[in-house]
Amino acid sequence: MYGPDFLSAGPLFIHEFSHAWIDFRGIRDRFMREKDCDYFENSRRATYVQREYAIRNPHSFIGYGEAAWGLSAGDGPSVAAQTVAGRCQAFYGYAARGVPYGPDDGTVAGSAMLASLVLHRRLCFRPRERCTNARRKTRAGCCMPVASIERSTRLTRTAA
Repeated sequence: MYGPDFLSAGPLFIHEFSHAWIDFRGIRDRFMREKDCDYFENSRRATYVQREYAIRNPHSFIGYGEAAWGLSAGDGPSVAAQTVAGRCQAFYGYAARGVPYGPDDGTVAGSAMLASLVLHRRLCFRPRERCTNARRKTRAGCCMPVASIERSTRLTRTAA
């Protein structure tokens, strides 16, 4: 649908976090052997599909693209439904957003993009730059990294 065939789990963190403890290169079960894939390559494919989904931007969200992708579990806006690109769009607050089947309310998880560095470094250069530069002043005047960005309503959410 958005690129190579892969075993989808939706939110990108599911494809990423286990790689911190286990090297999945070469690990295949019967299902993966039938797909001529191992679990490391499957996670790389999931990363690629996330980026391709954002580039194609099927719901016309502001800001999605090659430097803003990564749908995962995380905080997003908890606001009433709004009209976005001519349709009524619901917003989910904290949700396990995913690709390709959703949910998708326009929230990008910067942590999901950055955690993909171990899987697909080349795809992560522009998102890393964007996340590094995405800062927001707090009431105390210090800057906090943006944890998730919801561009459809032009809201940003910061890490607690």
